[in-house]
Amino acid sequence: MESERQNQRDNDETRIELYLKGDYSDHILTYQENYVIQGMERISPVIELWYGKNQDLPFCPQIMIYANAGNELFLGKEIVENGWLKLSLDDAPFIPLSIGNRIGLGYFFSNTKKDLRFKLDIPEGADTKGYFVIELIISARTPFIYGTTLYGKRIFSYATLNKAIHEQKLIYRAFVFDNSMIDELLTAGASFSE
Repeated sequence: MESERQNQRDNDETRIELYLKGDYSDHILTYQENYVIQGMERISPVIELWYGKNQDLPFCPQIMIYANAGNELFLGKEIVENGWLKLSLDDAPFIPLSIGNRIGLGYFFSNTKKDLRFKLDIPEGADTKGYFVIELIISARTPFIYGTTLYGKRIFSYATLNKAIHEQKLIYRAFVFDNSMIDELLTAGASFSE
């Protein structure tokens, strides 16, 4: 498995990777909360975002992240419309990942990382109850110059243009309970722990 991943890196296929802090055994492409209770905030463990891990890539002046919850049929839409999912970069204050809010994660040198944490804070009485999925899209924008070879093809462009390369997606999902659902589960003998 590791030799296959290293081969991908050598071939310039993997530019952005996500790992739980200190655990580099595999990519974290899905972050799953066990449950979320309305009125109680949930903060994820630290997720490391690497640019060009074990690669020699060009300087990247900007990596962007934004949330997508599909259309009105998806329960996560209410969450991103209201900014209830928030992002903290390297322990900075949390910023809402609401619709249309593209957050710049700053510049990256090759083989460097930044720490991400997500906070989910759904108020009591919100319509969102049940299982939801939010797609977090992470996009690197790197400059490329006239004659630069990308994807094995020769690309001709002006030096001032930027190219979005190798988007990565992190799926955030959980089940949301309201207070009445929790009371019913507790009465039935269920227990909840972090």
